[in-house]
Amino acid sequence: MPIRFQCSQCGAGFKAGDAQGGLELPCPKCGANIQVPPPGAPMPEARLAPLDDPLDETQSSGFGDTQVNPFVRAAQPAAEPDAEEAPPDLSAPPPPPPPAATRSNAFESPRAPIERPRDVTLGGDVRVVDIKVPFWSIARLLFQIWLILLVLSFAAWALMAAVLAVVALVFGGGAFRIDGGP
Repeated sequence: MPIRFQCSQCGAGFKAGDAQGGLELPCPKCGANIQVPPPGAPMPEARLAPLDDPLDETQSSGFGDTQVNPFVRAAQPAAEPDAEEAPPDLSAPPPPPPPAATRSNAFESPRAPIERPRDVTLGGDVRVVDIKVPFWSIARLLFQIWLILLVLSFAAWALMAAVLAVVALVFGGGAFRIDGGP
């Protein structure tokens, strides 16, 4: 049966095999060293995260979804800071906050008008140049419209033939001849 335990720093839940009991391994989420409890040891009470701590859905969200890799070496302890380092300069302004992550949609209009829509640089190595609709996309759309109209016209002809057959049966005295003979 796997050993279930939590990181003492970030609270992420993990499972480890009985063979890893007693080993010290790094937490995949925060990097802190975790002591894997021996098999059969009671699990300590879970520590709750602060209310202002946002959920990180890219990592473990509880027990059973994160496996401890037994082949990963334990993290080296962080080197202690040198006493010769200068204290940080408090007169410098703090760095600007990172831009808020937003989801963009390719079909929504941009937030700022583009001066030259045929040649736009998006930063980095990405460059959009003259986005055109390919001919085959338009041809495919026209073909689909033609097929829909063809099906609708066939349905209209079939409906009209059925209506004429009913009219002939009702008003033709009950005899309906297809061959057109006397």
